[in-house]
Amino acid sequence: GDGDGEGQSEALALAHSRVSDAIAQSLNDAKVPLDGMVQTAWEVIASQVSSQCMAQLGAVKGVTATYRMTNKPAPTQPSTFVVNILKPLRDFVHAWGDRVPGSIINQEWEGSVVVLVIERYLSTIMELLGTVKQMEEALAKRKIKSKAKGNKGGLSDADKILLQLLLDVRSFGDTLKTHGVDHTTNEEYVKLLAEVAPAERFLAGALEDDAL
Repeated sequence: GDGDGEGQSEALALAHSRVSDAIAQSLNDAKVPLDGMVQTAWEVIASQVSSQCMAQLGAVKGVTATYRMTNKPAPTQPSTFVVNILKPLRDFVHAWGDRVPGSIINQEWEGSVVVLVIERYLSTIMELLGTVKQMEEALAKRKIKSKAKGNKGGLSDADKILLQLLLDVRSFGDTLKTHGVDHTTNEEYVKLLAEVAPAERFLAGALEDDAL
């Protein structure tokens, strides 16, 4: 009857609670001989934290809207969203860093999260640049120049977008040190920087104009 159903529900709830407690205990002190479970749990956490960081990359697409047919001057500073890309990771490390088991730290847990985010950043930029190229080709076919009169450096909209991406990627690289990743040697970051490196030729002119 109903009593049996309630008893089963209570038993299931109690069992669930005990399992949760056991998992929490193993994560907290890592002394329970369940290395496999601890490893899996932290892999799940890494995936979740990296997903939260990747969500910040949605702002990258806004760079196109900022410079497409807006006559805005060439950028000289990184976008404001860049500092927040790895904020979910920083927040997690601040709150839970001292709970990470030594075996997981040795596997460069933070670094693995950062690499996942860099890979997504790269794919996001490649997609954006593909769209910008199509935009420029469409304008060329209609014989409309996207260069605006009097713009700093005389850069096209596509040039400005690429320059902003370069400034952003450089700034992002500076934040990687906090998480034990050397941006000068990290293979994924080097690929990311190479994608926007052609804008290096615009950088000096844009900064000089900004100083005037």
